[in-house]
Amino acid sequence: MSESKGSKAEGMIDKLGGKIQKETGKATGDKDHVKKGEKDLAKGERKVNSADKD
Repeated sequence: MSESKGSKAEGMIDKLGGKIQKETGKATGDKDHVKKGEKDLAKGERKVNSADKD
């Protein structure tokens, strides 16, 4: 049970980091930063969803 909570927390951190990176990329006009942020957001979403299934 605590393992799934850890995965969910990791996923939430990845999502937050992805959002920050994406918005920073938008603000600076760095398309690579935006893409990386979107990837991190998706990775975090998968972790959260995976932890919810456990």
